[in-house]
Amino acid sequence: MKINQLFTKQVDENLLLRLLKCFGLVSIEDKRTFCKFDLQKMGTVEKLVPVVEDLRSFYLPCKAKVYLDNMDERKAITVLKQVLRLHELFLQSKEKNFNNRKVMFYTLMSEDDRVQVNHMQQVSIDRVLSFS
Repeated sequence: MKINQLFTKQVDENLLLRLLKCFGLVSIEDKRTFCKFDLQKMGTVEKLVPVVEDLRSFYLPCKAKVYLDNMDERKAITVLKQVLRLHELFLQSKEKNFNNRKVMFYTLMSEDDRVQVNHMQQVSIDRVLSFS
C-alpha cells in the first residue's frame, strides 16, 4: 500500500532526525541555512549511506532506484525535501549571488512559518508617487 507517489509508508521521526543530522541540523526546529558547498564540506553524501539504506524500505522500489542510487548533493536535497513533506515540513530555497555565482541557500520551515513568509512577500502597498 502506498501513501503517495513516492512512499509505501510513513517515515518515522527517528529516521527523520538521523537524516537531518547528516545535513548539520540538530532538530526540526533548527533554522540554520545551508547550501551545496556546505554539504560538500560536511561530507553529507558519505554520512547519508547508512540512512539511505534504511530509507529504501519506505520508498516505492521504482522511486528508490531513481532517488537513492548514485547519491550526490542535489539528490540528497531532493530526498530531504520529500521526507520533510511527509511531516508537513519544508525546505525554503533562496537564491543569492555569491562571488558572481548563483547559490541556492536552504532553510528548514514548518507549514506555519512558510505561510507567514509567503504572506509577508505577497503584501504590497499600492501607492502612486507623482513628481511635479
